[in-house]
Amino acid sequence: MIYHNYVSKDDHTLKQDKIRCSDSFFHRARHDTILIDTNLGRRAAVLHIVFECEHQGCTWQLAQITYFTPVGTSPDADIGQQRVQQMTTPQITELASIEQACHLIPAFDDTRQDHYINDLVDTDMYIRLAKS
Repeated sequence: MIYHNYVSKDDHTLKQDKIRCSDSFFHRARHDTILIDTNLGRRAAVLHIVFECEHQGCTWQLAQITYFTPVGTSPDADIGQQRVQQMTTPQITELASIEQACHLIPAFDDTRQDHYINDLVDTDMYIRLAKS
């Protein structure tokens, strides 16, 4: 589990999110989806493993991820969200490149297992609703 700091889009204050990657989370696998900052822009990925590496006195915090690749060149005209499909080759990235958690919504209109990216997940929304 990663405790990831981010700036809330609601009140622009620093918040903390829990991003999980476990093969046994309440007896089921749980691998959260995240947005990664790359030189090609933001990309969705699944977080598989978090680990540290030491080399010549430097410690690297790394993660094994599998990227999602865009289907088409622009967001879906009906929904307004980018459609993506999971790639098969895992890759390694630095933990510092994780921007935020995101939610992937299955696209039920095909058999390719495409998803839509929902990057507007607001984890503190439930706390605000409980207070009102």
